[in-house]
Amino acid sequence: MRMGVHLSIKAKLVMASSAAQELKSTMEEFNRACNTLSELAFQRDLHRKYDIHHEGYRLIRQETNLPAQHVINAIAKVSAVYTRDQNKWHQFKSHSSVRYDAKSMTLSQDCQTASLTVCPKGRVTGRLQMSARMLKQLCQGELGSAELVYRKGNFYLHISITIPAPGVKQPQGSLGADLGFNRVAVTSDNKFHTAKNIRHKKSCYKRYPPQKILLQKDETISPGQRQ
Repeated sequence: MRMGVHLSIKAKLVMASSAAQELKSTMEEFNRACNTLSELAFQRDLHRKYDIHHEGYRLIRQETNLPAQHVINAIAKVSAVYTRDQNKWHQFKSHSSVRYDAKSMTLSQDCQTASLTVCPKGRVTGRLQMSARMLKQLCQGELGSAELVYRKGNFYLHISITIPAPGVKQPQGSLGADLGFNRVAVTSDNKFHTAKNIRHKKSCYKRYPPQKILLQKDETISPGQRQ
């Protein structure tokens, strides 16, 4: 069975100012939920996704306007950081990335627009800008999750995809080689590889050894030292 290759496609998300504001508010609410879950996980020594979900899901649904799927993704994000490091209270900036999945993000058939869930409910649509090569890969790949990133006033989607691994070309035939001194190698297809180039390089090193070149450089007087 051929293994797939995992790629990350970076696309700029272009949308109307009102939609961008809704998305920004959703990002701030998402990270506020992450900080609440993070404090809960740190105080109660939780790191498994199941435990954080059991203790924090209902709390976040009551304290924020996040849709259910955003709450689940926030729990997964907090669980991931505490799985890596349980000894530190992790805090999230208001514009840290937001995780989207197949339930909270859909792409158009031509992969040029994205529809994202926002809070308290509804969706916003934006146009994706990327290179032609990345667009082709996105259309051909199997869609995974995505990270919504806010940087310098612009939104970007880092979309994970899986594409089939390229096939490995099977070698045809075989080649034998006989190694020697005067002739470095003689191959079974009657090609002779001589040591002429090697001897030329060797003679150059004999005439100009590296130590001599280094001494010549050290003994050179710079223009500023001349009187």
